[in-house]
Amino acid sequence: MSSFTAGNNIGNNIGSRKDFLTDDYDDFIKLLDDASRHYELTIKDQLATMSKSNNPYQNQIASDYQPPLPKRSISQIPYYILPLQPPPSPTVLQFSPILFPTSPPPTLSTLAPSLASLKTSRIAIVLLRSGSLSYGIFSSSKKLLHKSQKRYTVRKGQGGAQSSADGGKNIKSIGSQLRRDGEKKLRDDCKAIPVREDDIIIMGCSKVMRKNLLEDLKSPPASNLRTISGKWDDSQKGVDEIYERITTYTQREAVQDDLGWSLSLSSDENESSASTPPPSSPSSSSSEEDTSPAPIPYTPLHLSVLSSSPPQLPSPYLDFRAGPQLFTPLHAAASINNLPACLSLLETGASPFIEDGRGRMPWDIACAHDATLVKECLKTFRAENSEMWDWSVTRIPEPTDGEVLKERERRKKVKDKEKKKRQKEKKKKEKEQAEISKKAKESEESEKIRLEKFKREKVHLNTSATGERQCDFCGCEVRYSKDLFRRDEWKYCKTECLQKHRREIMAKAAERRFGGT
Repeated sequence: MSSFTAGNNIGNNIGSRKDFLTDDYDDFIKLLDDASRHYELTIKDQLATMSKSNNPYQNQIASDYQPPLPKRSISQIPYYILPLQPPPSPTVLQFSPILFPTSPPPTLSTLAPSLASLKTSRIAIVLLRSGSLSYGIFSSSKKLLHKSQKRYTVRKGQGGAQSSADGGKNIKSIGSQLRRDGEKKLRDDCKAIPVREDDIIIMGCSKVMRKNLLEDLKSPPASNLRTISGKWDDSQKGVDEIYERITTYTQREAVQDDLGWSLSLSSDENESSASTPPPSSPSSSSSEEDTSPAPIPYTPLHLSVLSSSPPQLPSPYLDFRAGPQLFTPLHAAASINNLPACLSLLETGASPFIEDGRGRMPWDIACAHDATLVKECLKTFRAENSEMWDWSVTRIPEPTDGEVLKERERRKKVKDKEKKKRQKEKKKKEKEQAEISKKAKESEESEKIRLEKFKREKVHLNTSATGERQCDFCGCEVRYSKDLFRRDEWKYCKTECLQKHRREIMAKAAERRFGGT
C-alpha cells in the first residue's frame, strides 16, 4: 500500500478533505468519538496484524513501537493520526492540530471543547519574507480580508537584508537608500494588518523577522500565536493553501507510515495503559529466546545516505527504522558524519528525537562517532528552528551565539565554494561552446570561399575575390561602388567588360564542344 497523498479518493467517504469548522463539524465530532472507542486497538496492533505480508518493510513488530508523538508532514505543518477502525480494513483520521491550544497538549478528551471555541474564532495567516508580505483573515471558512504587498528590500542576486549590511558600515548608494525605504514601508504594511487580540495568528516567517513582526502586530497573546516553517508561496495562493491544510480533516486507510504516530491519551488513560502490561505466555517467551527475528533490511533512503549519495526526498521512509541497530536515515547520516544528508533530512522534516534499537537519538550517535559536522548542524538547526520541535527531549544542547555565527560562516563558505565551482563550470562550458561556434564559423567561411572560387572558375574569372569597388572581369577599381553594374551576380565597370566576358564564355564553350580543353 503506498503512502497517503492528500486528496486521493480511496472510497466514497474516504480520502477526501472536509472542513471541520463549518458544515462537517458534526461529522468530525462523531469521528473523534469513534476514535475514543477504538483507541485501545492502536496502530501498533494494526501493523502487527498487517505484518503477515511478505513485504520486508511491513515486518516491523510490536517491539519496534515508538512512543506516540506528533509527526510533521513534508510541508512542515504537523498533523495527528487517530485509529478509527480495526483490521482487516483499518482506517485513520488525519488532521492538523495547529489551531488547538498547545498548552496543555491536546488529548482526545479536550479536542471537542477546543473545537467548539475555534468554530467562532477569527484566523489570521501572515506570510512574511524579505520584501514580500501576504496575509488573509478568515472566519467560518470565509475570507474577510486579503492583501499582498512587495517591497524592494534585498539586492537582486546578493541576498541579505539592507539592515544587516548596514551594521557598522556607512553605505550611501542610491540602491541602499531605496532598500532602507522599502524596509520602512514593509514595517508600515505589517503594522496596518487589522488583527484583534482574540484572533488566532499563524505566522510564516524567519526567526530573525519574527521579533519585528510581533512588535508590528502589537504583541498579541502567546496563547493565540502559531508558527509554521517551510517554504510557502508568498502570495494569496500560499495563504489559501495553508488555511485549507489547517482547517480540514481526512478519513483514509491506514498505511505503514502511520506506525507510532497517533494522538496521545489523557494522563489518566496513559497511567492505566502503562500500569497494565501485555499478557505473555511461557511458551512465547521460550520461543523468543530460541529464535531472534531477522534484522529489517535498509530502505533505499538508508542506502543512499550510507553511500554518501544525494538522498531522494521526500520519501515515505523519512523516519523508518531499519538495519541491525534500527537506525533512521538521520541516525545513519550521523554515524558517518554525512553533513549534506543530515541537513537535507532535517529540512524535509526528519524527526531528531526518534530512538534507535538501543535507545539512542541522532545526537547520541553523532557524539559516539565524533561526527563534528553533524553535531554543529544539529545545534544550528535547533537555533534556527526553535518552534519546529520540542527540543528539550532531543538531547541537543542549545548553541551559543558564537557557535551559531561560526556555523553560519562555515555554511556561507561552503555555499560560496559551491557557487564558485558552478561559475567555473559555467565558464568552462561557455568557453567550449565558443570554441565550437568559432570552428563552425571558420568552416562555414572556408566553405563559402571554396564555393565562390568554384563559381568564378566556372565562368572563367580570376579565382581571387575582388573588392566592393572592383570589376570582376578586369579588376579595375572605380571611385564609387554605384558606378559598377551587375549582371548574373557579377560586377562590371563598363559594357565592354561585360561583352568581352560573354565572348570568352562562348569561346570556351565552343572549344569544349569541338574537343578542345
